[in-house]
Amino acid sequence: MPRLFIRWFFAATLLFTAAGVAEAQTAAPAAPAEQPGGRILVARVTGEAFAMNPSDGLKFPVRTGSLLSEGQVITTGSGASVLFVLSNGATVSLGADSVLALEQFTQQPFGESYKMSTLTAEPSTSTTRLNLMRGELISDVKKLNKTGGSSFQIKTPVGAAGIRGTAFRIAFKPEGDRAAFALVMLEGVIEQTFGNRGRPVVVPQGKQVVVTGIEYNGRTGEVGAIPPVGEPTDVPASVQASLFQLVQQMLATVGSMTISATSIQGNGGSGGAGGGSTAEASAQSGEGLSPVSPSPGPQLPPARTSPTDGQPKG
Repeated sequence: MPRLFIRWFFAATLLFTAAGVAEAQTAAPAAPAEQPGGRILVARVTGEAFAMNPSDGLKFPVRTGSLLSEGQVITTGSGASVLFVLSNGATVSLGADSVLALEQFTQQPFGESYKMSTLTAEPSTSTTRLNLMRGELISDVKKLNKTGGSSFQIKTPVGAAGIRGTAFRIAFKPEGDRAAFALVMLEGVIEQTFGNRGRPVVVPQGKQVVVTGIEYNGRTGEVGAIPPVGEPTDVPASVQASLFQLVQQMLATVGSMTISATSIQGNGGSGGAGGGSTAEASAQSGEGLSPVSPSPGPQLPPARTSPTDGQPKG
């Protein structure tokens, strides 16, 4: 075989091999690092509340200082409430007679520690998915790193709310074979989807969406026909003022806390506040897991007047 042909053959082989490697690298980029679980700490409990692990059906009382875990379902009794903080800076107050599933909460590690009272944006990329199966909650969510892939979603039986960084109240209240839904915005913007509507409803600051007369199956927890959903309307001044006051009370309660990638410190009771062994054991074993404004819709049951209703004064 002529030497010139042999040289050409090997050069061509190397060229095609290099091209194949380059194409494979382009077609299969490295997958992003998986986010570990975030931290969720109970800052205050009023009345009777429980956390259930769906994997084994075990149920434990929720107490101030408890660490909650991804996947748990939180249930509150009549007149009860649970205020908890996520390590992405979000604060959630779950109202009475509510059922909330912590379906997902993951977050990238971050180096610095941050005080809740000064935090305006999440410290690292996170993914949050909550499922409000019944009841109501008020939440303040810090600005999310949307370009980095952060997301915060609250599902209800009627659809899902996509959060960007905002303060709001959301409620789903069944009563017999009918239910009522309300989303009241204090700050920011939320996109709310509904099962029978082709596009999301964009609810900006100072607006609300109220839907009543929703068909509801109390046995399965599913909704049927949803009445037509109109465009958002103005939040009454009295409702907006009450919601503002409740959010301020909620933030004042958690303001002294400091969050880091490994703990939430400050308030929270023995063990839970400092990320110590007591709270850590609670999250793993279950031990220690021992609206808020005038109703925006006439068919919504009366809302509690404070996230601390029933809490001893002083």
